[in-house]
Amino acid sequence: MAIYGFQDGQYKGNWKGTYFSKEGTAVWYTNSQNLKNIGDYDFRLVFKDVTDDTTELTPEDNGDVLEYVEYVFEVDNTENVIDRVIFSQSIDKVFGLEESPTWTGTAQTMTSAEVYALFDALVTNNSGYLSKTALGNDEWGNEMAIYNAVPPQPTASYLTKIPKVFVNCSIHGYEHVPAIVLYLFLKALCEDWNDDPLLNILRHEVEIHVLPVANPSGFNAYTRKNANGIDLNRNFAAGFSVGDDRTATEYSGTEALSEKETQYIYGWLEENKDTDLVIDFHNFGAFSGQNIDWITIKTEYQAHIARTLIHRMTQKFKSEYSWLPQGVDNYYGYTSGVLSYNGLVKDQASAFGIPLAYTFELPRSFWGTITDEAADEEHASMAPIHRKICVECFVNFLLINLDRIEKDYKLI
Repeated sequence: MAIYGFQDGQYKGNWKGTYFSKEGTAVWYTNSQNLKNIGDYDFRLVFKDVTDDTTELTPEDNGDVLEYVEYVFEVDNTENVIDRVIFSQSIDKVFGLEESPTWTGTAQTMTSAEVYALFDALVTNNSGYLSKTALGNDEWGNEMAIYNAVPPQPTASYLTKIPKVFVNCSIHGYEHVPAIVLYLFLKALCEDWNDDPLLNILRHEVEIHVLPVANPSGFNAYTRKNANGIDLNRNFAAGFSVGDDRTATEYSGTEALSEKETQYIYGWLEENKDTDLVIDFHNFGAFSGQNIDWITIKTEYQAHIARTLIHRMTQKFKSEYSWLPQGVDNYYGYTSGVLSYNGLVKDQASAFGIPLAYTFELPRSFWGTITDEAADEEHASMAPIHRKICVECFVNFLLINLDRIEKDYKLI
C-alpha cells in the first residue's frame, strides 16, 4: 500500500509518512530524512491499495493516527512510491553549444504578444511534448500563460519521480533577456535533443514549466514596474512590507498580491508545491568585465550550488573568449544571500516549502550600455556571443541543481 495526502480535496502528492498533532497541524516528509512544517491545514489520510478502491480513514477507524501527538505513520509497500530522482546518465558535466542559437528578432523592442507567439509556435510544432496553460489576462488585457514541457514516461509498475522545475521570466518589464533565453532553450529541447546527451536527459527526464513574461505591461513599456507602478517582485505575500513611496524603484504596493500578475504566479506555486526547483530569471545591465551571472540565494547550501556554476562558467569562458579578463583572480559571477523574506518570487516559493528557489540574473549585453542598434553589434543584446553565453549559463545552472537534487536528496 501507499499513502497519499489530500488538502482541501486536492491531491498534493505522495509522502513517506505523515505526522499529526491534536490541533491538526501537519508536517510531512519530502523524503525519509527531511521533515518540513507545512502549517495548520485540514488534512485527511487515505490508503490506496494497488488493487482496491481508495478508502478514507477517519479518527474512528484509526484513532492512534490522529490522536497520538508524535506518531509517524510509515508507508507499507514503499517500492510502489519512489520519491528519489535517478537520471539514466550522469548530468555532472559542463554543457556547451557548438554555435550560437539562431535568432532574428530584437531584444529591447519586443512585445509580450510577440514572445507568446514564439512559444505558441513551439507548442504547435511539438504538441506531444509541450502544452500551454492559460493563467488569464493582466489588468490591461495582456495574456499570461504557463508553457509545460512534460515528457511522457515509460509504463512501469513503480511510480518513479522526475524533477519538476518552474522558471519565471521577465517579472521586471525592462528585462527582456530571460524570455528570449527560455525560448531558445525550449526550442533546443524540441529540435536538438538528439544531438546532445545533456539536452536529451533534460528533454526526457525533467518536467519544466515556464512563464515567459510575468510582467506584460512593463515588458511592453520597457519599465521595471507594471502599469500600476508596482514592482511585482516585491508584491508577494512572503515577507511583504507596505510601500510608502510610489516613486521608489522597488515600490511594493499597499497590500500583498494586489496585482493580477502576482496572484497568478502565487496561485500556480500554491497548487504545485511538489516543485523541486524555482528559478526567477532576470537580467541586470551590461557586462563590463566582471560578472556574467548573479545568483541570489536563500540558504548556504544554495550558495555552494551558485559557486559551482561560477567556477565552471569562468573556466569555460576564459578558455573560449580571450577578450574576457584572464587574471587568476577573475571570476565571472557573484552570489549574494538574502535569507529573510522580502516579497520576492523566490521568497514565496521557499515559503511554500519548495526546496530550491533562486533569483538568477544574466547580463543584458556586453560592454557599456549597448542596445540592438549599437554600432558594436558583436556584443549587443542578443547578438550571437551574448545569446550563446546566456543559454549556456542557464542550462548549466539548471543541470547543477538537478544533479544536486539527484545526489543530495537527503540534504535538500
